[in-house]
Amino acid sequence: MHDPTNAEVAAALDELGDLYELDGAIIHRVVAYRNAAKAVRDAGVSVVAMAREGRATELPGIGPTIQDKLVALADEGTIPAAVKLRAKFPPGLIEMMRLPGLGPKRARRLFDELGIDSVDALGAAAEEQRLRLLKGFGPKAEEGILAAIQAARREDHGQRTVLDRALAVGEALVDALRAEPSAVRVELAGSVRRMSDTVKDLDVIATATDPQALIQAAGSLEMIGSASAVSHSGARLRTHTGLQVDLRIVAPDQFGNLLQHLTGSKEHNMALRDLAVRKGLHISEYGVLDDATGQTHRCATEEEVYGLLGMSYIEPELRENRGELEAALAGTLPDLVGLTDLKGDLHCHSTASDGTASIEQMAAAARTAGYEYLAITDHSATMGFGSDVSPEELRRQIDAIRSSEVDGIRLLAGSEVNILPDGSLDY
Repeated sequence: MHDPTNAEVAAALDELGDLYELDGAIIHRVVAYRNAAKAVRDAGVSVVAMAREGRATELPGIGPTIQDKLVALADEGTIPAAVKLRAKFPPGLIEMMRLPGLGPKRARRLFDELGIDSVDALGAAAEEQRLRLLKGFGPKAEEGILAAIQAARREDHGQRTVLDRALAVGEALVDALRAEPSAVRVELAGSVRRMSDTVKDLDVIATATDPQALIQAAGSLEMIGSASAVSHSGARLRTHTGLQVDLRIVAPDQFGNLLQHLTGSKEHNMALRDLAVRKGLHISEYGVLDDATGQTHRCATEEEVYGLLGMSYIEPELRENRGELEAALAGTLPDLVGLTDLKGDLHCHSTASDGTASIEQMAAAARTAGYEYLAITDHSATMGFGSDVSPEELRRQIDAIRSSEVDGIRLLAGSEVNILPDGSLDY
């Protein structure tokens, strides 16, 4: 049995947190497992390997108890505490609580008060308009639950990764490959380069003085859990975070062709090919073929690819076939928003909840970033931080924000307030 990946470990810890919440455990225990899951999911090396060495406690939020559970998960394929908790509830209830917008608490209420113990039973109750009889649920909640059930049946939610996690892994991988002596140029492609909301896998393109040396080095990186489909032109890798990586090595004079092709999107590339055909050209990852001359133009840069089609360079974020080709032909492409355009941040957490910096430190950092204003919006009481952000402490926090003075920054006071199941707010 292979050791579980970090993604599998994080899912197991998340499930344990959900099961504890379903069982009515204190919120601090639930939050502890969710924080541990986040630390595992963000780790760049095998957390199970660290646990076997007694080093998983080096990660934030993981103590000896959770480390022991990680070893049990690796050795036995499951966490004993999770097995005991699963036995207390119908299997369908556990599936229910994973629906977006439902969660353990609301799933438990539906089970206790209406006897709903599966996704199918939940869907039937929503269609029969029985959920609205329960306090805190209404017609909109029923519609949302039906939509969530339909989406869950259409999609496999475990196959996509949110952008910030994928980008963190991808950038670290690219940096590691660029440090290899044989690497000449290494770039991310695919949906992560287009900054899509979620990413299925990572595409990495490289040129190298010794392709085989770079491929071998890639498979040996600490952040890589396994390598397969190794050939003279690339390999398929899998990181400890569970992300699949397709590494392609290409000749320098075709780098632009492959980068453009693999960046996509599919819709953008299809429209680009149609446009190229109308111009007597055929575009692919290997080059741009001119039908009239039979010559294939190999492009070292993407600018050359788009230039051969008579258009301006199109930024990756715009490549979704939403009018960017027409704008590139007309020379009317918009400028993308950059970091220097940002004037402030309206959602930040300080040490009053789960942040790591004081109000003054955050204000100073905001000034360094060129901001004009910053809002401090710590979690409210029901997020598991207890009296730290009680109404009285929130008032003191507001006073502290308003009395803090950092030249050049306007500080604003706020809170990330929860909407409770009955529709009321924390404050």
